[in-house]
Amino acid sequence: MPKIVNFFDLIHLNERLAQQGLLSKVHLRDACGKQSLWIELPSDEKTDGREKTNDQELEKTKEQVEAFFAIKGMTVEFDLTGGKNFWIV
Repeated sequence: MPKIVNFFDLIHLNERLAQQGLLSKVHLRDACGKQSLWIELPSDEKTDGREKTNDQELEKTKEQVEAFFAIKGMTVEFDLTGGKNFWIV
């Protein structure tokens, strides 16, 4: 049976990211046959002068995404062209 990510999962994941001080958000796209998710990084004007770069933000977000879905018994696979897109495998 395929693993399904629902909207409550996304709400909880985005809350977890905010609690960790991350400004990124995770979004869901439903494609034929497989759900696809992607990470939205903050734009420069939303960082409030913080020193985090988008690379650091992305890496920390990916760590939180993997940990969140691991708790649910799901494995995440990130794309190889930048890592903002991912799937549950």
